[in-house]
Amino acid sequence: MKCTICGKPIVLPIILVPSAEERAKKGFGTAQYYRSLFKTHWECALKKRASETSVLIKRVRKVKRCQRCQQLRINGIVCHETGCPNSRREEKDWI
Repeated sequence: MKCTICGKPIVLPIILVPSAEERAKKGFGTAQYYRSLFKTHWECALKKRASETSVLIKRVRKVKRCQRCQQLRINGIVCHETGCPNSRREEKDWI
């Protein structure tokens, strides 16, 4: 079996706690079934998660925020708190 991220082979045995055999006794599948659930190296999974997280953080930081209130977006519409001086202004004219 090959890693779905890097394409390199996954070296067996995969160490599971509890073991695949113990899971098979308690569960519905075979030991081979429980081993086949893990299709990536743990190192590859961590690297992928870290890169996806950094992309998400960069995207969130690009969003312009109101400095006067706790603004939020509802269905893409900017909504300010009541009394915010920016509530009736265009985003380019915010204070």
